[in-house]
Amino acid sequence: MPPEGWTVTCDSSQAGNACSNAIDGDKDTFWLTDSTASLPQSIVIDMKTTRIVGSITIQPRQDGAADGNIGQHQVFLSLVPKPEQPRRHQLG
Repeated sequence: MPPEGWTVTCDSSQAGNACSNAIDGDKDTFWLTDSTASLPQSIVIDMKTTRIVGSITIQPRQDGAADGNIGQHQVFLSLVPKPEQPRRHQLG
């Protein structure tokens, strides 16, 4: 599904590797967290409307560099738009 109108926020990013890169559809761009930021890091994608999500694809960096690889991840879906009041459903 195309990410038109979606918004993305994240805990941190490095210059040139904004969190919006995570959903821009370009295999040559990526979100990279600030290397000095503490873990865990998170990214929130607001689809702006209720959608059925059957799967999520996470593509690793395509430039061969090792930094930025995901060590662990969790995926949560929510009908509540405010993170301070989550009603989450974990996939997997």
